[in-house]
Amino acid sequence: METAKDDCGVTMMLKCGDMASILIVDDNPEIVRMLQIVLEGRGYQVYSARNGHEAMKLLQRAEPKPNLILSDLYMPHTDGLTLLNQVRQDPELYAIPFVVMSASPSVEMREEVFAAGADAFLAQPIKFDILNTIILNLGVVPA
Repeated sequence: METAKDDCGVTMMLKCGDMASILIVDDNPEIVRMLQIVLEGRGYQVYSARNGHEAMKLLQRAEPKPNLILSDLYMPHTDGLTLLNQVRQDPELYAIPFVVMSASPSVEMREEVFAAGADAFLAQPIKFDILNTIILNLGVVPA
């Protein structure tokens, strides 16, 4: 696989075969890198964006669309809840499974996230066995 950056600084892994793909949206580069290593090691193609605004730009251009979006809840510019609402309102994107991550979720915030259409919620720090189970339960199986 080759890596490319677009004009917004969004890192994309270029398509190689028929790998299932995951878009990671997080403003913390260490978390993105850690998730990228783990997910690529499990056979997924990984894209990343630093916030919801960058993610929407990537999603509008990506062909094929990613098989899953894994987004932090709290980010500058456009947060994860706003991104989730935008994805669920877009006819080309609404069916993509969406997992929200957060280190400090309140019960009310979890309820709001699920009411907005999230498919799963992942507490941070991330437990990779739980992440793997969530991804597989959403039907996103590596090639």
